[in-house]
Amino acid sequence: MGEQKNRPYGERNIVDRIATMRGEAFGHLKQSPRERRDALLAKHGITYSYRFVPHSESSNASADTLTLNWIVTVTNGKTAYETEFHKGIGHLRYPWNSPYAVMNSQQKTATQAALKEAAETGCAPDIRLDGRGVVVGSDLPFPNPTFDEVLWCLVQDAGARHFDNFEAWAAEQGYDSDSRKAEAVWRACMECAQALLKLVAGEAELQRLSALVDEIESDANETAAGNIRGRNLV
Repeated sequence: MGEQKNRPYGERNIVDRIATMRGEAFGHLKQSPRERRDALLAKHGITYSYRFVPHSESSNASADTLTLNWIVTVTNGKTAYETEFHKGIGHLRYPWNSPYAVMNSQQKTATQAALKEAAETGCAPDIRLDGRGVVVGSDLPFPNPTFDEVLWCLVQDAGARHFDNFEAWAAEQGYDSDSRKAEAVWRACMECAQALLKLVAGEAELQRLSALVDEIESDANETAAGNIRGRNLV
């Protein structure tokens, strides 16, 4: 420290600037993938919001399977992208979804009705088995879409931009290239890609975001797998 004080001011200033530049250049290496992703999103002012859509009003209304449905909006304050977002009812913590639950017909009917109500209202009252009946409690936390989930789905869809045409994309994804429904999915993915490119100002930034989102997802999967292995050892 004494040697630093005895240096001429100009020389000390240069040394300080070099140290600062090194810190700025390598500081990101100390950040987690989530911190780097959040910094990138903050740089472009990107936020998201969602609103619940009743199942009967969603694009899945005619499907045989119930889903939880939302409209998700991602924006940077200037440009906004709006799209549908869906989850299966397995995200609701009901005994009907448990492979270990043994229910009589009354309990099955009551629980199925609760699932339909949740998919229609966006509220999920606690349903517990009680003897031969069910007990309805206060509302459980609803599995609304998180930013992690939304971003992961969006960057996966935006990957369609890397294919030369619909046929190449369909072959890779396992779709029938003669299917109009499949082509509609591809067009929606391409629309998503164009929207994200605008939101993050270009391909280089979108590739950075995609890599960070994939890394976060991979870390989350590894953590979940570790937790499951840990529980199995108990």
